[in-house]
Amino acid sequence: MSNKVLIYLGLWALLTLLEKFFPARVQPSVSPHSVTDAACLFVNKLVLEPGFAALHTWLTLAVLEPYVPKHIFAEAIRDLPLAVKFLAAIFLLDLAQYLRHRLMHAWLWGFHATHHSAVELRASVHWRLHPVDLAFLMVFDTAFLYVLGFPGGVIFLTQIFRALHNMWLHVNLNVDYGFLRKVFVSPNYHKWHHAKEKEAIDKNFADIFVFLDILGGTHYYPHDRKVEEFGCHGIANDAPLHSDYLGAMLYPLERLKKPE
Repeated sequence: MSNKVLIYLGLWALLTLLEKFFPARVQPSVSPHSVTDAACLFVNKLVLEPGFAALHTWLTLAVLEPYVPKHIFAEAIRDLPLAVKFLAAIFLLDLAQYLRHRLMHAWLWGFHATHHSAVELRASVHWRLHPVDLAFLMVFDTAFLYVLGFPGGVIFLTQIFRALHNMWLHVNLNVDYGFLRKVFVSPNYHKWHHAKEKEAIDKNFADIFVFLDILGGTHYYPHDRKVEEFGCHGIANDAPLHSDYLGAMLYPLERLKKPE
């Protein structure tokens, strides 16, 4: 087992332990919803991601290399210290995922709604992605950094950081960053992205930097109160699709747009 997988599973185990002893809201450690998350882990990480990685490699060689301007700022990036390269890549990756995230909500909601169908928020919700959503995430965000000219090693590190940080954002813990709440995305901030109330719909798309939401007009964070319900607006919490893996994957066929 690779070090990447060990770190990934180690963080999940640690967060799950913290959720058990210091939960933001009381919910069962094991439920039909957590089983669906686990099924998504198995299918996405062990089956689909290797295939999507091969697809991404093919797209890079067949499309980006011959037809798309690439390594636009490679020469300038090459001379930067490694820490500066990494921080710049983290910011640009968050910008790319912010744009892609808004696109999924606006045009491909049926697929992204699988992620939002979670009515129990926990670290494992990080894995609850429809294959179409996963493919867009893997290809679009990485291609953005590739075209700009970041080296493969830096792109790899930013992807690991993004995956671990995104798992942290979904954790069932009461974590706010205080005076930094308008700078960095916290788990409590991201909880409002999953909230069912109308004011929170299509808000808080950023994963790392809150000011992207502020500049984009998508900021919503009443930090002095807690989210009452998670899930898709207009869908009952006991709907079968929330707790059934197959139902979550077939969700786009039943619901191709959000309710008004």
